Amino acid sequence: MQMQSLFLAIAGFLSLGSWHYALKNNLVSDTLSKLEKETMYIKFLPEPSVSLLTLPLAWVSPLAWTLGWLLLIPASWLVKKFIPGIVNINENQKQSMEK
Repeated sequence: MQMQSLFLAIAGFLSLGSWHYALKNNLVSDTLSKLEKETMYIKFLPEPSVSLLTLPLAWVSPLAWTLGWLLLIPASWLVKKFIPGIVNINENQKQSMEK
Protein backbone atom coordinates (compact mmCIF):
# COMPACT_ATOMS: atom_id res chain seq x y z
CA MET A 1 0.00 0.00 0.00
CA GLN A 2 2.85 2.36 0.78
CA MET A 3 4.43 1.60 -2.56
CA GLN A 4 1.17 2.13 -4.41
CA SER A 5 0.65 5.55 -2.82
CA LEU A 6 4.24 6.50 -3.47
CA PHE A 7 4.24 5.44 -7.11
CA LEU A 8 0.85 7.04 -7.80
CA ALA A 9 2.19 10.29 -6.35
CA ILE A 10 5.32 10.04 -8.47
CA ALA A 11 3.26 9.32 -11.58
CA GLY A 12 0.98 12.28 -10.84
CA PHE A 13 3.84 14.70 -10.34
CA LEU A 14 5.55 13.36 -13.47
CA SER A 15 2.36 14.13 -15.39
CA LEU A 16 2.56 17.71 -14.09
CA GLY A 17 6.16 17.88 -15.23
CA SER A 18 5.25 16.43 -18.60
CA TRP A 19 2.50 19.01 -19.05
CA HIS A 20 4.92 21.79 -18.13
CA TYR A 21 7.48 20.46 -20.61
CA ALA A 22 4.86 20.19 -23.35
CA LEU A 23 3.73 23.77 -22.79
CA LYS A 24 7.26 25.18 -22.73
CA ASN A 25 8.18 23.40 -25.97
CA ASN A 26 4.93 24.13 -27.85
CA LEU A 27 3.94 20.47 -28.02
CA VAL A 28 0.31 21.18 -27.11
CA SER A 29 -2.40 21.63 -29.74
CA ASP A 30 -3.37 25.20 -30.57
CA THR A 31 -7.06 24.29 -30.24
CA LEU A 32 -6.76 24.75 -26.46
CA SER A 33 -6.99 28.30 -25.22
CA LYS A 34 -4.29 29.77 -23.02
CA LEU A 35 -6.72 29.66 -20.10
CA GLU A 36 -7.41 25.93 -20.61
CA LYS A 37 -3.70 25.21 -20.78
CA GLU A 38 -3.05 27.03 -17.50
CA THR A 39 -5.93 25.40 -15.63
CA MET A 40 -4.65 21.93 -16.50
CA TYR A 41 -1.96 22.35 -13.84
CA ILE A 42 -4.64 22.77 -11.21
CA LYS A 43 -6.72 19.89 -12.56
CA PHE A 44 -3.74 17.53 -12.32
CA LEU A 45 -3.08 18.28 -8.62
CA PRO A 46 -5.74 16.29 -6.68
CA GLU A 47 -4.54 12.78 -7.52
CA PRO A 48 -0.86 13.11 -6.59
CA SER A 49 -1.76 15.24 -3.56
CA VAL A 50 -4.18 12.63 -2.21
CA SER A 51 -1.59 9.94 -2.94
CA LEU A 52 0.84 11.73 -0.64
CA LEU A 53 -1.86 12.13 2.01
CA THR A 54 -2.68 8.41 1.93
CA LEU A 55 0.95 7.39 2.29
CA PRO A 56 1.03 7.67 6.12
CA LEU A 57 -2.41 6.04 6.32
CA ALA A 58 -0.92 2.90 4.80
CA TRP A 59 1.02 2.34 8.03
CA VAL A 60 -2.12 2.74 10.14
CA SER A 61 -4.25 0.05 8.52
CA PRO A 62 -5.49 -1.13 5.13
CA LEU A 63 -8.95 0.22 5.95
CA ALA A 64 -7.61 3.69 6.84
CA TRP A 65 -5.58 3.71 3.64
CA THR A 66 -8.58 2.70 1.52
CA LEU A 67 -10.85 5.25 3.19
CA GLY A 68 -8.15 7.88 2.74
CA TRP A 69 -8.64 7.63 -1.00
CA LEU A 70 -12.12 9.05 -0.49
CA LEU A 71 -10.33 12.38 0.02
CA LEU A 72 -10.08 12.45 -3.76
CA ILE A 73 -13.79 13.32 -3.94
CA PRO A 74 -13.64 16.56 -1.92
CA ALA A 75 -10.23 17.44 -3.36
CA SER A 76 -11.58 17.20 -6.90
CA TRP A 77 -14.69 19.14 -5.93
CA LEU A 78 -12.60 21.91 -4.37
CA VAL A 79 -10.45 22.15 -7.47
CA LYS A 80 -13.51 22.46 -9.71
CA LYS A 81 -15.05 25.02 -7.39
CA PHE A 82 -11.97 27.22 -7.02
CA ILE A 83 -10.49 27.06 -10.54
CA PRO A 84 -12.56 30.04 -11.73
CA GLY A 85 -11.43 32.10 -8.73
CA ILE A 86 -7.78 31.17 -9.19
CA VAL A 87 -7.94 31.91 -12.90
CA ASN A 88 -9.61 35.29 -12.29
CA ILE A 89 -6.89 36.22 -9.80
CA ASN A 90 -4.22 35.30 -12.35
CA GLU A 91 -5.98 37.25 -15.10
CA ASN A 92 -6.32 40.32 -12.85
CA GLN A 93 -2.64 40.15 -11.93
CA LYS A 94 -1.63 39.92 -15.58
CA GLN A 95 -3.85 42.86 -16.53
CA SER A 96 -2.47 45.02 -13.73
CA MET A 97 1.08 44.18 -14.80
CA GLU A 98 0.33 45.20 -18.38
CA LYS A 99 -0.91 48.64 -17.30
